Amino acid sequence: MEWIRAFVRRYPWGALGAAVLFLISGDLTASILWEMLSGVGAYFALMITLVVLISSMIILYDLRHSLLRIYANPQIGCSERYQGVLLFLSEPSIGRIPIVSIKIGDNKVSLNYRINDKENTKEIELDSNIKNFIEKISQDSVLRMWSWLPAFQGLAAHASRLKYIAVLCSEETQDFQDQIRHLLSVFFSKSNIEIIEELNFFDVNSIREGLGKAVREGLQLGLRKRDLVIDVTGGTKLASIGGVIYGVEEGVDIQYVQTKDPSVLICYNIFPRLLDVPS
Repeated sequence: MEWIRAFVRRYPWGALGAAVLFLISGDLTASILWEMLSGVGAYFALMITLVVLISSMIILYDLRHSLLRIYANPQIGCSERYQGVLLFLSEPSIGRIPIVSIKIGDNKVSLNYRINDKENTKEIELDSNIKNFIEKISQDSVLRMWSWLPAFQGLAAHASRLKYIAVLCSEETQDFQDQIRHLLSVFFSKSNIEIIEELNFFDVNSIREGLGKAVREGLQLGLRKRDLVIDVTGGTKLASIGGVIYGVEEGVDIQYVQTKDPSVLICYNIFPRLLDVPS
C-alpha cells in the first residue's frame, strides 16, 4: 500500500475526494451487485468492493493529521510510562570548540580539545549513577558547556525504567560511537542500546528514516509507540524538525531539555490522541 501513501502525501485533497467517492460508490456497488448477482459472482464482486473500501480507509487514515487540528500539550517533567528514548547526538564539543577525543577509563572520562593549537584535557570522575555524573559536570564551568550534557539530562529523567536507548548519530559523530556505547552501558547496564549510524542531520528525510528504524527496533523488543519518546534537544535544528514531524506522523511523544539554568525537561504530546495511541 506504499503507492497509496505516496499519492496521499503528494495530493492530499485529491486523495480525500477519491476516498469519499470510493466509500460512497463502494457501498452502492456492493448493494447493487449483491442483488443482481448470485453464487460465486456475488462473492467475487463483494471481495472487489471490500478492497476498494479498505483502500479508502487507508487513505483517510493517512490524511488524519491534515484533517484534524494538531494540539500541543506541554508537560513539565515526563510521564513514568516511557521506557525507551530516541535521541540525537552531534559531534561533541565544549561550547563551539570541537572535542578531539574522548577516553573512558575505569573511573574517569577524559575530554581532549584544542584551543589555538594547544591541547587541553578535562577529566570527570566516572559514576555509574548518571544523575551523580551530571552533577559533577554541572559543577565545572567548562564541562557544563559539553554539548552532550542535555542528552544525559534527558536520559536521567527515565533512568529507573529505561529498557531501550536509540542514539541517532550524525556522519561526524560516528567516530565516537564506541565511546557513546561504552558510556551509556555504564549508566544503563540493563538497557538495550542501539546506535543508528551516519544520518544526515541536515536532511529531514534522513532523520525520519533513522527514527523509523529506531522505532522498529523498539517494537521488536516488545515496546509500544506509547512507551517511546523522541528527545529533540540534540543534533541540528533540522534534525529537531524532522523528529517533531516524525512524532506527529507516527504518534510518538516528544521531549526537550531546556538548556538554560536551571535545566527543565518538557514533554509534548502533539498529535490527535483520539485517533492514534490510547492514553
